[in-house]
Amino acid sequence: MDLRNFTEKEYNKFVKLNTVNDWSQLSWKGVGRPYEVTSFAQEKKSWEEVNQQSLPANISWQMFNKSFHEWFVKDVPAEMDKSKQNFMKSLTNF
Repeated sequence: MDLRNFTEKEYNKFVKLNTVNDWSQLSWKGVGRPYEVTSFAQEKKSWEEVNQQSLPANISWQMFNKSFHEWFVKDVPAEMDKSKQNFMKSLTNF
């Protein structure tokens, strides 16, 4: 739910509504097909398998936000050093 209070003029400054007058004239060729997601995260598949239902939108958003937040709390230089060390260690096994 959007809690911001916009006047109609302010709202329309950012959103251009292109309403359809005659739905019978609408075609995928004219408007373009929407993006279709064909691959899903392993966490989503696992959750659905355990819970025997499709992942609800609010749980999906919570999982996304948690995952996204991890990118901002991660120590990237330390992670890169660790990855390099693991790579070099794996080369010794050849």
